[in-house]
Amino acid sequence: MAERAVAEAKEYLASGAPVGIHLADQLLLPLALAGAGGFRTQAVTPHTTTNADVIRRFLDVPIRMRDVAGTAGQVDVLMG
Repeated sequence: MAERAVAEAKEYLASGAPVGIHLADQLLLPLALAGAGGFRTQAVTPHTTTNADVIRRFLDVPIRMRDVAGTAGQVDVLMG
């Protein structure tokens, strides 16, 4: 378990992204409720994509996710 945690920490630090994969999906709801915002994350994961789909079902806000330079992702909640 410790080896996995160390490997994930190294991947996060190497990405240079301010938001890790475990925080990215959690930031979507506050940004959607605020009406807009964005962040760069180490990757757009299936969990983040699923959370965005759920939020879109309840709130009329566009959420855009894209890969950046192959090692990071950009997530933007746009004004609806």
